[in-house]
Amino acid sequence: MSPDAVAVLGFVALFALMLLRVPVGMAMGLVGVVGYAYLTGGSPALKLVGQTSMRTVTSYQFGVIPMFLFGLDKVTKYHMDVPLYSTVFTHSMSKAKYDAMSAAQKKVVDDHCTTEWAVKVSSPWNKFEAAGRDKMKAAAGHEVYTLTPDQVKAWKTATAPLQKQWADAVTKGGGNPDALYKEFQDSLAKNGAGF
Repeated sequence: MSPDAVAVLGFVALFALMLLRVPVGMAMGLVGVVGYAYLTGGSPALKLVGQTSMRTVTSYQFGVIPMFLFGLDKVTKYHMDVPLYSTVFTHSMSKAKYDAMSAAQKKVVDDHCTTEWAVKVSSPWNKFEAAGRDKMKAAAGHEVYTLTPDQVKAWKTATAPLQKQWADAVTKGGGNPDALYKEFQDSLAKNGAGF
């Protein structure tokens, strides 16, 4: 197969993985390694994966099920049982695109841009991930541990600069970050989704 055909097949595989809700970065990595293996042979690809697997595993937050799918469970042993990771799904469009829609099209968009629909779309993945945590707890050779309150506080403290960066961007855009963050926290509390 020509390199161009491999590239086209790779794009098809990438979109198929994304339709299966595999996070984009992981889908790209998998397609890249398989494509590289096809073009250069299995040995160079395995060598590349072997050199980067630990660095990759320790640098990124992976959901539990993808760790099994990509064999990362073979190079990790310890796992925090804490919801630090959540896949975020967004379907976005520009204001100009929205404004160009008919009234009927806007109604469909408006009727589905709700918290209820967000829960409906994301719940299957979250349940899938929760089942993965149970699978990891049952897997031989793995230790799943719970963070202490002090450790949770340390994780939250570590993310404070990100929250400040977000607040600065909101302020620059003319918004009120304190009011928005309070609204967000209230919504989390109301829906039992806080951490």
